[in-house]
Amino acid sequence: MNGIPQGASCGDDSLLELLDRLLNTGVVLVGDVNISVADIELICLRLQVVLSSAETARENGWLVPTREFYPAAL
Repeated sequence: MNGIPQGASCGDDSLLELLDRLLNTGVVLVGDVNISVADIELICLRLQVVLSSAETARENGWLVPTREFYPAAL
């Protein structure tokens, strides 16, 4: 016995459910980072992070094959 009632949860189930839902629906985070000195823009980064399962990415068109990932022989 670990002192936790059988019907109780330690929070692991809710975290796993959240992660499962995020992977099934997909999440896209978009942001810009600008580095400037004396009002002169030196670096501008545009970031896009996609968190999803491969199946969800394919369904939504986020997973696009490029030549970088596939050798020319294929």
